[in-house]
This record gives sequence, C-alpha cells and structure tokens, in this order.
Amino acid sequence: MKQKTLLYVEDNEDLRELVAGFLESEGFDVVAAASGKQALESLKSGFAPSLIMLDLNLPDMAAGDFSLAVKNLYFPAPCPPFIIASGKNDIAEWAIKLGAVGKLRKPFNLDELQALLHQHLL
Repeated sequence: MKQKTLLYVEDNEDLRELVAGFLESEGFDVVAAASGKQALESLKSGFAPSLIMLDLNLPDMAAGDFSLAVKNLYFPAPCPPFIIASGKNDIAEWAIKLGAVGKLRKPFNLDELQALLHQHLL
C-alpha cells in the first residue's frame, strides 16, 4: 500500500479545514496550504506528498504557474499527480492542461472525494 500523503491547496479557510479534517480522519497525512506560495514552501521544506489536490483559483498565482513550479521543483523526477477542484465550467479543459489525474467539481461531496483519492493513493 502506498503511503497516503496529500498536499491540499485551497484558499477558502472553511473548506480547507473541513476537507483536511475529513482526510486526516480517513488516515491521510495532510499538509493544507492557503496559497500556492505556502504550498511550494511545504514542498521545498521536505514534505513529499503522494498526491496534490489543487484549487484552480489560488489567490497568489495561477494554477498553471503552480503546476509548472512543482514540475520544475521535482525535475528530472516525476512530480506527484494532481487532482484539481473547481466550480468553473471548463474544469475538464483545465484538467487536461495541467495533466491532472482527476477532477472534482465544486461543490463536491466527501464520498466523491474519498473515492477519487483512494483510486490514486491505494
């Protein structure tokens, strides 16, 4: 079984706390970040997630810029896979652009999140 570690990047504090708490109760080791910069600092300080869950609407950088920064940080090794979450209508297009392994349309339910995460972490 893979180690269940996750970097969760979400600027909405209530949603971030709710989802991170749920994931921890499910046995995930979670680092929750409010911004792209904060998430990148976690990666640079040594946190090695199995998966990154990313809100498309980050307050400090575009999701594409964040994705590129993560890929550059890990290069030449492959970076962790991404799951994106958004209420945008073009979420499928963004998933393709970012090379995401999964997508969640906001609002999502926790069962849907759990199934998607287990698919990629177990």
